[in-house]
This record gives sequence, structure tokens and C-alpha cells, in this order.
Amino acid sequence: MVDSELLNQQLRDELYNGNVDHVINIINENDDVDINFRDVTHDQQTILMHLCYIELDTSSLLVLLEAIFNREPDVNVPDTLGRTVLMHACIANIPMYVEGLLQYSQTDATCVDCDGNSALTYAVRNCDVYTVS
Repeated sequence: MVDSELLNQQLRDELYNGNVDHVINIINENDDVDINFRDVTHDQQTILMHLCYIELDTSSLLVLLEAIFNREPDVNVPDTLGRTVLMHACIANIPMYVEGLLQYSQTDATCVDCDGNSALTYAVRNCDVYTVS
């Protein structure tokens, strides 16, 4: 039995080190990975939220997202500030990520954070015309 907390820590570390192939292998080869794991050292952010702040080329991001979404993540899980992954994608101004999340049937675009801000609020603040439209 693999310690799932250690496995999730390894997953996060590999992600921050840019080892996309290792991250995908960890996700695909370990049923003990909690894809909705909330990182206590980073405001309870999930792996999907972390992806918003890691520089990856588009093809790596797409392959990684496919592996994650095959595990059916809860995209509406909030961090400690009440922000969902959709809000983080708008804050980070990643239109491709926002579009993919909006196409995912489980995404609730009406969620608001602890300050009453929605994903649309963050898209407007970042002057993201693509997402706003």
C-alpha cells in the first residue's frame, strides 16, 4: 500500500519540477492518487489549480489535463479563498484552459469566492476579452 499523502506530494513536486511524463505516470499508474488532493502548503489548491501557475507548453498541458480529467476531478473544489480552478485559470489568463473547463459538464461557472468574485470577475480584471465574450 502506497501512502497517498506521500504520493500526492511526489505528484506536486514532479509537477513543479516540470517532469510532465513523471506526473502522467504517477496519475495513470497509481489508484491511490487523490486527484482532488488539496495542498495545505499552498492555500488548499488542487493539482488543476497548480497547473495555472506552472509554465508548460501547450501540448504538455493538454496531455496532462487529459490524464487528470480521465480521473474525473471535482473542478468546483475551492481553495482557502473560495476560488475554483476556473477562477485560477482566469486569474492566470489561460484562455485555452478556461475554454476547456467551460466545456467540462461539471464546471459551475456561477461559483463565487470568499470576496464575492466569480470567474467572470477575474476574466474582466485581466482584460481577457476572449473569455469575457
